[in-house]
Amino acid sequence: MQTRQHETLAAFNAFYRKHKVPLLRYVAGILKNRELAEEVVSDVFMKTWDRISEFEKEENQLAFAYVVARNACYNHKKSAEGRMAFDREALNTLPYQTDLFLELVDAELLAIVYAEIDKLPDKQRDVLRLSFVDGCTTEEIGSRLGMSHASVFANRSLGLKRLREKLKGEQLLLLISLLQAIYGSR
Repeated sequence: MQTRQHETLAAFNAFYRKHKVPLLRYVAGILKNRELAEEVVSDVFMKTWDRISEFEKEENQLAFAYVVARNACYNHKKSAEGRMAFDREALNTLPYQTDLFLELVDAELLAIVYAEIDKLPDKQRDVLRLSFVDGCTTEEIGSRLGMSHASVFANRSLGLKRLREKLKGEQLLLLISLLQAIYGSR
């Protein structure tokens, strides 16, 4: 019994690490507020954990997490505090049910890219994370990592080159083709 609980916890931790950043980007993109998005994502993972026994596959767990996240964004929009804080432009960008599939595909693509970034050498990994995940400028990256601008550029270039090489697989090409087909038809 103890082993089963340990396996469930380990699987959930892996799910959390894999999907936290894409889910946070999804929610932050809707709410336009990073702090609020972090609270929502935290709640989403708590609700997902509470119902962990109901999921047979990770895909079901992921779909549940995105539906809960989307609903939390709608609920925030409806609240009095949300109406005051919610940007009018953001109201027009709330995803509808038909867009949820696209958001899941986008999230899966990001998860693949983040997993590959994690496999890069330390300096390249850190530079790409700070650059593309955290949105830091070259100056900020250099300051945080104690690197010159030239070193930041070199590590970014090498990291991107390695990512392109690693992501040339058939699955990624199929996923990109699917995204192009879906987005192209809109």
